Amino acid sequence: MKKLLLPLIPCFLLFGSFHLDKKLQSENDTLSKETKVLVLKIDYLSNKLEGAKELTFPKQADTFTIHQVYEPPNDLGRLRLYYKELNELIFDGSIVWNGSGKIAFPDNFESAEKFELVSQTDTIYPAQGFTNASNSKKRDDFSKVWLSIQNLKKVRNYLQENPNQSVQVLLYIPSTGFERDGVRDWIVFLKK
Repeated sequence: MKKLLLPLIPCFLLFGSFHLDKKLQSENDTLSKETKVLVLKIDYLSNKLEGAKELTFPKQADTFTIHQVYEPPNDLGRLRLYYKELNELIFDGSIVWNGSGKIAFPDNFESAEKFELVSQTDTIYPAQGFTNASNSKKRDDFSKVWLSIQNLKKVRNYLQENPNQSVQVLLYIPSTGFERDGVRDWIVFLKK
């Protein structure tokens, strides 16, 4: 009996490892079905990166459309941006009539010093250009904003992973009572 079972052992081991490989591949496929969005906060006056946050969502989406929900400020208003295809919040900031609102989400931006620069001196641009995330018809020139972040390794990685994207840009104005440029920020969104 042992002589009959001995040749079957390698077959059982081979089948078991094949089953394990399939299970691991299935788990990897599940992990790759997530979507990431890089949110960068840039000073309006200096175009200097202030911080960034990477958002991860458990679902996958091929396109990236931003849906805006704007509550006008009587005293206190709000601007929320959602990743439309996933119905996920990607930005939430208050707007104060005669003061200054704050970004509530994303919070805990990583400081600019944590982001490595590429060693190349070339300049790259997104293949599909830029989209104004505020749904404004105004055609802003986002090139100065872009030039301040296009040399970050993280930004380059997002462009390599999703080369045909249009980079979404928002001018966040947290005050409406009187214009104070020093409290404004550019918010840039890239999808991976």
